[in-house]
Amino acid sequence: MDSLYILLQHCLWLFLLGGLLGVLLEGVWWRVRYGFWQAHTTLLWSPLCTVYGFGCAGCYVGSLAFAGQPLGVRFLLFGLIGTAVELVGGALVYYGLGMRAWDYSDTFLNFKGFVNLKMAMMWGFIGCMFQLLLPALDGLLALTSHTALTGVTWFAALFLLADTVFTSVVLYRWSRRHAGTAAQSAFGLWLDRHYPDAKLEKRFNNWYFVDSGSARDARTRPAAKKAQRRAF
Repeated sequence: MDSLYILLQHCLWLFLLGGLLGVLLEGVWWRVRYGFWQAHTTLLWSPLCTVYGFGCAGCYVGSLAFAGQPLGVRFLLFGLIGTAVELVGGALVYYGLGMRAWDYSDTFLNFKGFVNLKMAMMWGFIGCMFQLLLPALDGLLALTSHTALTGVTWFAALFLLADTVFTSVVLYRWSRRHAGTAAQSAFGLWLDRHYPDAKLEKRFNNWYFVDSGSARDARTRPAAKKAQRRAF
């Protein structure tokens, strides 16, 4: 039981670290590729991308589970883990909200735009590199098991849970509002006032509704707004 608790504790911290690094790396990539910074956060209160958070925690669990396996097998398994994370995340956003947070539809060997061969191979590579760092990483993670950090860990876990639940509610209301469904409660009206479309479009700047937007809009909208501000 203690070993399971420690594993979950390590996964929590890795989720936070991976989610934050994912946002930073994506931001740098967009800056280099498209000329502007775009933060791919998926939560309202935390500067995290949950796909990378789950991917990082999954790579850690995989590194423990696949230790001793041939390199080719590890590469394949890590690729499958990352692909599964992206597939589930993309499907939830698409079928649950009618939106996309990413779209690989124009890439080689993709499945419904949620996953593709290139990213599967990237996940495989990241997982194998992650495993090389495991000995050093275990030393750092051991520090998080110190009793002095128990309260911090529980606070982080509860805050992340609250952030996830509230973000899900706000996103669902956004999708219903986009579909033309009026708020049916005082709480729904409160959400409409405090989390209007403009605010959510700014926070989730690479997301778009599939019936009215496209991946190209997400790539060009921030640059267009920047140019418009300069014109004034």
